[in-house]
Amino acid sequence: ASAFDRLAYCHSEGELWLAISRISNSDESGIPLLEAHLEGVRDLPLRLRIDVATLLLPELRHAGLDILAKKLVATFEREEVQQSSKLNIQASFLADASLNDAGSQSAHDFLSRVAPGADALVLGAETGRGLSAAQRAVVLEHAYWALSQPIDARDKATALKFVLEDLAVQSDYIGFSDLLEMQSLAAPVFQREIKEGLAIQLGSDFEGEATLPKLAAIELLVNAPHVIAGYASEDSIKEVAIEFLKSQGRFALAASLLETEHLNAEETVLVARSAYQKKDTDTLYALAQANKDNAEIIYLSASAAIQAEDSDMVRDLEQNLPEDAEILISLAEEDAAIDAWFLSEKVYEAARGLATPSQLVRLERVLSLKQSLENPFGEENDRSIAGRISAVNVALSRFERGVN
Repeated sequence: ASAFDRLAYCHSEGELWLAISRISNSDESGIPLLEAHLEGVRDLPLRLRIDVATLLLPELRHAGLDILAKKLVATFEREEVQQSSKLNIQASFLADASLNDAGSQSAHDFLSRVAPGADALVLGAETGRGLSAAQRAVVLEHAYWALSQPIDARDKATALKFVLEDLAVQSDYIGFSDLLEMQSLAAPVFQREIKEGLAIQLGSDFEGEATLPKLAAIELLVNAPHVIAGYASEDSIKEVAIEFLKSQGRFALAASLLETEHLNAEETVLVARSAYQKKDTDTLYALAQANKDNAEIIYLSASAAIQAEDSDMVRDLEQNLPEDAEILISLAEEDAAIDAWFLSEKVYEAARGLATPSQLVRLERVLSLKQSLENPFGEENDRSIAGRISAVNVALSRFERGVN
């Protein structure tokens, strides 16, 4: 561009080339220069004139300057236009404004700039109202082929725009990942455009109501977190994904999206819930030791220890159990339900002192079962009938309340 600036400064005829340079780089300051020197296009050799027109027409159409674009096409005779398939397609777009409707703009841009050999797909008798699904699929195949070829960077960008639009419609995150891995799109400008499109689509899917696109997005974030690493909206995207997973009870997946070396209190609880779901008592014990004042983490750790029948871990965690009747009684019920009886008497005493009347009923049920097992009727070594009924009642009571 600087070279054309110098040329235009020395020779007024150079202003036409300065206009071409600026417009082809999406610089609208070149438009008045082109209008002033449009007649100069007629004096160019035909092949050069075609090259100039096919370079400028997409930019003029994007800028909404269809009148100026038509004036540029008018510098050609009809027979001259038909000598170039690219120019012929672009002239047809201008002649039939309906071709710019129906959400097919990016497809038309691709065809006019990159794949003129596919003009029959667009300019047939039925394409006046936009591309059909079948035609769009064929254009998409052309676009993927173009992306793999060593073509002009501007043409490749046009093809990429069309492909990204299609991937967004489908929430096709595997397709986004495949594009990022393509050697022919390794240039930073293409990687940036793909990641930008990906981030926009992730945000759109998480804001929407449909569940399947959210799950597809989460699969990408879990299996290929590098695809948005370092992107400006990475943290906000992950936060929304984590909240969605928490609402679905998918704590393990939610925890996998966290940066574990910098967890806040809420995120630490999330990791604990994930470990509980996976029956990972080692992780839970470590979290309990590091978060002795967190009631939920201590409860989850003690509950997991009871289920794993780890009496040493249960006794170790007892000293940090919170003064919360619901937690203490829930642990006592779990202890009784699997016939473990790992909890010490001080847990029952603490629960009795904190319990409400309704909670006391539950606690007495557990204590009654415990006493019946410690003092069986006669010499019978098996559980008494009353004890068996009590065990069933404990299990049913726990089932009805559910486990948080």
